Amino acid sequence: MNAYDAIVTKQAELTALAATLAAEDRKPTDDERARLIALKSEVEDIRKSWESDGRKRFLDGIARPPADSGPVVLKSIDSYATHIKGSYPDEFERLNLGRLLKGYIAGDWSGAELEQKAMASSPTSAGGILIPAPLAARVIDIARNRAVALQAGVSTVPMTTSTLKLARVTGNPTAGWYNEAAAITPSDGTLDSVTFTARKLAALVVVNNELLDDAQNADTVVQTAIGQAMALELDRVILRGSGTAPEPRGIFGASGVSTVAAVGIPANYDPFLTAIYQLAKDNWAATGIIMAPRTGESLAKLKTGIASDKTPLTAPADYVRLPKFITGQIPTNLGAGTNESFAIVAQFDQVALGLRQTLQIEVSREGAYDDGTAVRSAFQKDQTLIRAILRADVQILQPKACCNLLAILP
Repeated sequence: MNAYDAIVTKQAELTALAATLAAEDRKPTDDERARLIALKSEVEDIRKSWESDGRKRFLDGIARPPADSGPVVLKSIDSYATHIKGSYPDEFERLNLGRLLKGYIAGDWSGAELEQKAMASSPTSAGGILIPAPLAARVIDIARNRAVALQAGVSTVPMTTSTLKLARVTGNPTAGWYNEAAAITPSDGTLDSVTFTARKLAALVVVNNELLDDAQNADTVVQTAIGQAMALELDRVILRGSGTAPEPRGIFGASGVSTVAAVGIPANYDPFLTAIYQLAKDNWAATGIIMAPRTGESLAKLKTGIASDKTPLTAPADYVRLPKFITGQIPTNLGAGTNESFAIVAQFDQVALGLRQTLQIEVSREGAYDDGTAVRSAFQKDQTLIRAILRADVQILQPKACCNLLAILP
């Protein structure tokens, strides 16, 4: 019986009992009084439960919009693997890369029946195999978790096609106060869009088969190695990609981004405060700072400046409250003197990384590779090649939500 039918049934019994008492012009007996109280309580409980379930379904519908409601934007804390989970059976959550690689290399799938089943549903590449989506998604999450820019809050936009347009507001409508019956002046919000174009990022890992066969943590090592390589390069292009095809353009040098010029040798925190309030003037709120290790060290070592006083300089609250992210992907050899660096203050969720679904990881025992000195045969050297290809792009959704601090010296 559903909630509606239950309420109708209970309410009918309650009404009938009340009608009987009225027709007989008497007070209820103790049993009848207890039943009346019980019926009222049961109706109220069903009603509350019904409302609660309806509210939950409504909120769930808001939290999980239908697939055709537009592009999905993942926050830095959201899992990419969870996002694509509906595309494969739940049991594939238990897949293990090490068991899969050992089964493929040795041809012995004992204890790896699930991996063998998953491989049966994955297309085979020329001379090798294509790793199933659940394992590939884990590598994407490793890369996202290790990329400093994504830790800082850069959004992830899964791309279901090779190009994806995302609308943005470049001018807000205005509001005003009016007398009764006065004509309201129209104002239009200005809209345009940014276009993500999937560009290829690739890594090739060469692994000795003995390692895959003997090492208990081979799967973790391989996944982490690929994820780390992807993370470092994603960090680099998000922060300072050149924009020269096929490389995306990053925040540094991007058109429309605010700047604080010629910072020089840090003597105080003023340049960072200038950047924070530059964002605020454009109605954005800084959520973090990304800088080179050298810059972070210089700021951490600042002293009061008073002669012979080694007391550390107290940082202002507006600087202290922002998370700081340190990465070697911001260089310290820029400028004419090859000794300049930069830092970025931004509301980082206004920068987005587009990821073309999905990461492709292929494994081959028969391929060849160039090690820089000669072309080597993986088959001849009893090795396995693991190739990862990720198609991605970077777009700055709101340039004025970012500020570059330039020419920072040691």
